Amino acid sequence: MEMTQAKQEYAAFLKGLSTELITESKAKRAAGDQYEAVLDTIRLNVVNIFTQMFNKAQRDIDQKGGPLLEIYKAENDPANVQLEKVYMGLLEKISGQWVEALKEAKEFDDHDNITKEEAKIAMADQLHGQFRQYFDL
Repeated sequence: MEMTQAKQEYAAFLKGLSTELITESKAKRAAGDQYEAVLDTIRLNVVNIFTQMFNKAQRDIDQKGGPLLEIYKAENDPANVQLEKVYMGLLEKISGQWVEALKEAKEFDDHDNITKEEAKIAMADQLHGQFRQYFDL
């Protein structure tokens, strides 16, 4: 798939998923399932973070020299490799914090936080997979 088309389709996927999670959260809340509604809100927050990082990565690449290109050592790479390095680098840094929080929650046998961190990590894994699929990585 061509780079521009892949970016547009991935952005549309993120927007569609965001809309779906908002709808599901509202329906669950209305049905009295507060806990699942909260988990959907957590998943929505993950999608929003991924969306913001995708836009930030694109901006730095479009500027042909944004600071993230230097941080992730992608200045001399083709645009698709730059996007992969910068976007995935940002996301791995963020989701790495969730992995650490999950370990800590397990250490303290905090079932509520275990479930929340697992929801974040599962959504992040799903979005990583979708990104790789859209960009043929």
